[in-house]
Amino acid sequence: MKFQNTPMCGLDGCEPDELPSRGDAPLAATGSGLLLEVVSDIICPWCYVGKRRLEEALMLVASDVPVTVTWRPFELNPTMPAGGLDRREYRTRKFGSWERSRQLDAEVAAAGAEDRLAFHHDRILAVAAGASRAPIETFLGGDGGTAEVRQDEEALHRLGINGVPTVLANGRPLFSGAQRAELMASAIRESVRGLRH
Repeated sequence: MKFQNTPMCGLDGCEPDELPSRGDAPLAATGSGLLLEVVSDIICPWCYVGKRRLEEALMLVASDVPVTVTWRPFELNPTMPAGGLDRREYRTRKFGSWERSRQLDAEVAAAGAEDRLAFHHDRILAVAAGASRAPIETFLGGDGGTAEVRQDEEALHRLGINGVPTVLANGRPLFSGAQRAELMASAIRESVRGLRH
């Protein structure tokens, strides 16, 4: 199976990346079926594209395998101040220029449109998805869950995961990037065959 060099976001930006070896120790295990852990940062638009494509992939394999999906947190910028930064200034610094930043936004918007997603890069994703703004701002303004997220991120870094989206199968890296649904489904089926042997 040949995975596409699809964009994924890492600490240095959104570019194609190599997946770490599957030989690392698993983070989680499951009794029967397949446990997929999706490593994601809610601010990453490629993670949202990957989520939509994973939903399609799961529909493609639904009759073949019982799959449980859980979500693992990952911060692309763990040093972001609580109050945030000026978007234009931050993204110009991160991507080299404002024009490059806008080009990347256009690329993810085009990819999202293929999967019936509309991106509004100037909104909080959770609010755009219909959640109430006040509780989200309260949570984001506090430090609840910080220790747990940091501990989870350390475990993921030990596996060699430095970018998102990344999908683990029973605790081992399966694929990274917003792969096409058909490729995801193929990888999931291959993992299940490995469980049965």
